[in-house]
Amino acid sequence: MRARPLLSFLIFLIILTLSVTATESREEVLEQSGNVTIREGKDTTIKCTAGASSEIISCVWLWEFPGRDHAPTVVAGFPGHGLNSSDCSINLVNVSQIQTGWWTCRAQTANSTILHSEPIFLQVFTGPIVTFELKPVNRTFSIGGEAELECKTAIPVVSCQWSFQQQGQSEPLVVTEGPPKGATDCSFRLEHVSYEQVGAWRCGARTDNSDHFTFTDTVYIQVEHKEEAFPVEFTEEPKDTEMRVGETGTLQCKVHEESHIEDCRWYWQPLGRNKPWRVLMREFLPDKNDCSIMFSNITWDPEGLWSCHVKPIHSNKFKASRSAQLTVRGDIIVSTLSREISVAEGEQLMMSCVAEEPAKGCQWRKRSLTYTEVEDPFPWVVFRTLQPVG
Repeated sequence: MRARPLLSFLIFLIILTLSVTATESREEVLEQSGNVTIREGKDTTIKCTAGASSEIISCVWLWEFPGRDHAPTVVAGFPGHGLNSSDCSINLVNVSQIQTGWWTCRAQTANSTILHSEPIFLQVFTGPIVTFELKPVNRTFSIGGEAELECKTAIPVVSCQWSFQQQGQSEPLVVTEGPPKGATDCSFRLEHVSYEQVGAWRCGARTDNSDHFTFTDTVYIQVEHKEEAFPVEFTEEPKDTEMRVGETGTLQCKVHEESHIEDCRWYWQPLGRNKPWRVLMREFLPDKNDCSIMFSNITWDPEGLWSCHVKPIHSNKFKASRSAQLTVRGDIIVSTLSREISVAEGEQLMMSCVAEEPAKGCQWRKRSLTYTEVEDPFPWVVFRTLQPVG
């Protein structure tokens, strides 16, 4: 409700009624807005409401200048308004500095109960009004590119601030704050535009004799994906690989960290067959920029040509890596192996072991012939591990 002049008799009658005929409630208080800071000449509302079940028949607003030991001054009185007459909020129009101070709301309900609010502080500040010569506008930028959010003031300022709010966030986040370029340029550059920057943006500026920012209207930034803005680049592609039956292995496939992808596919093609034989074997979401696949306890079946295909965000086309041949081999066959050998103690002994194909490592094991009372009375024990020769 807007504050308006009241007859002194009416104000006196309201105060007399609140102080004499009613019983003050210390348990039930009025709900109000927090402290208010506003520029001189602006309009504002100081909220003060009771529960919907409390019908208020009279509201009184008290004002006290900060730092003075005087009784609060009654500045307004009016009946309750709004839903069930439970609202004592006051509208202040064209506020001035002389209204800076503590504001307290009191109310009387229909059952003669007095309700009260805690004082709130109204701060009215002055200073040159910052106006903007150039304001940001709604824009759409290409993903991965650069963007300039323009903002210039008509008068010199000492500090600029850009805030950003994503959908679903309750409060805007201050992205940057600092001095302008020159004296009036608060423009802000975005490098490597990403989907995380989609949302509401606004530019603020303040003068040297003010602690408060004046802001532009909110503008909205959107991004679009253009393949040429940042093309998909493979940083690791699958390579020709050999694996043994039963082993675990990986075919690598990674893209540049700025290449935003949303789908991974792996195709398999039998050796000696052409493209029509190619089959989609796996499809999954990328781990950020990683589409690698792992084989556990591999069998003969995956042997063949494998290629990795990635799908950029907001695109219906996949980009394929080069094909790599996966070769699966069985156990190594040993063509020469020393069998039972008798040798005198202290003599030298050469035992032969030659494989039919290249080996990565060699291991000799021995087995004791002395009986032990365990689950396996004659266990194999690793005697020596070494690299193959030749």
